[in-house]
Amino acid sequence: MKTIYKYRLGVCDHQEITLPKNFETLAVKNQNGQLVLWAHVDDQEPDEKVKIRIVGTGHPFEDRQAYLYLDTVLMDTGLVWHVFRRAIP
Repeated sequence: MKTIYKYRLGVCDHQEITLPKNFETLAVKNQNGQLVLWAHVDDQEPDEKVKIRIVGTGHPFEDRQAYLYLDTVLMDTGLVWHVFRRAIP
């Protein structure tokens, strides 16, 4: 069944999350001080591990070409995070 789910992200440079294959990222936002990704998924699809990269404004990002942009998030603290998913394995 196709459903919209949210997935909590940690604020760290690299992480992996598990989502059903062929998901569609809808948004990444700040919800009550927590970084959250919303995705439209088909829960009948097999799971896959998705590599997430979070980069702060002004931080180095050498391998940008390997990632797809998802969203930019302004936190309550004033920090800004740019969120990407790995496109090249």
